[in-house]
Amino acid sequence: MLLSIKHRTIYDYETVPYRVGLRLMIFPRNFPHQKVRKWSVTVNGNEISHQFENAYGEYEAIWLAYEPEIPIEIVAEGSVKVEDNSGVLQNLRTKTPNGIFLRHTELTNPNDDIRALARKVPAEGTLEMAHKLSKLISERVLYLAGKTNTATTAAEALQHGAGVCQDHAHLMISVARELNVPARYVVGYLYDPEQEDEYGNSHAWAELYIDTLGWVAFDPSNQVCPTDCYVRLTSGLDAKDAAPMRGLVVGTKAEAMDVKVTVDCITQ
Repeated sequence: MLLSIKHRTIYDYETVPYRVGLRLMIFPRNFPHQKVRKWSVTVNGNEISHQFENAYGEYEAIWLAYEPEIPIEIVAEGSVKVEDNSGVLQNLRTKTPNGIFLRHTELTNPNDDIRALARKVPAEGTLEMAHKLSKLISERVLYLAGKTNTATTAAEALQHGAGVCQDHAHLMISVARELNVPARYVVGYLYDPEQEDEYGNSHAWAELYIDTLGWVAFDPSNQVCPTDCYVRLTSGLDAKDAAPMRGLVVGTKAEAMDVKVTVDCITQ
């Protein structure tokens, strides 16, 4: 499937900041089942042409400006050809050992409830374990917006019994790491022609390292392994680590952000 994507973010401030620095991780990678046909990222109309590989092998760029023109508009857009490979990632080169993704973070730290959940699935890095875990998470944490926020931890989402894709991904990662299975958080785009929410085309899921298969993607929110409707953007230890945009602002207060993401199908 060939998908057309436009991801537009606008930051506005009460007064012109003295300095703004942005870390941009909005550069999808090429691998056998995902081919970037064209892609551009601009900040206030100026194209970001220089990128580098971070420690995970993902692409990122730094934008820095003193007293920039406001509002600041970041636009990432292009087209990506995706094939369905049942979530299995092949030849996706990384720079770090898989063991790095056993490291817990503040958002994925397990508690007694998460450890109890881990005991309900086989304690091996098998494909069957991962599918069972994905199903268990979707049963225990209903997909319901407004019950959590970006600071909600995996343990809190499990306690609430409701959350969104970020919470499902964090919980799956937390349990997998508790079972000694490397797991990472993935940010991307989802083509859904019935999605009416402008934020709905942004999505998050988990990737687990499965014996004999390598890295495999799982989306507990939709109970599938990502198909050709999914575009993988970047990854990290958790949502904060994998955020497509993070910034540092000096010399102003009251920041406002507006985001709109659209994904359309060009050809099946």
